[in-house]
Amino acid sequence: MILGVGILGVLLLNTAMQTQADQIAATQHRLAALHLAVQQAQAAVDEQDAPAALAARAAALHMRPVAMMPVVVVSARQTRKLPPPVSAPGRARKPGRAG
Repeated sequence: MILGVGILGVLLLNTAMQTQADQIAATQHRLAALHLAVQQAQAAVDEQDAPAALAARAAALHMRPVAMMPVVVVSARQTRKLPPPVSAPGRARKPGRAG
């Protein structure tokens, strides 16, 4: 009787451990698949961020390199009034606003 209960206990323990081992293997498989998906996504992002790809997209948008960047130098002693904002063509100005 005791031997039968012991064998049954060992059998149940073995079954539980095998179930957990199967779950661990499935989780590791899913993790490996997700890791591969992340690597593929990162490779696609790196490919899009390559200088040649960026230049091609910029050319498709009719962009061109700037020859010289303008720099505004403001003296701390001088204060200047900003010009009024320019409204877009075709947009009506709100009444009571200058500009």
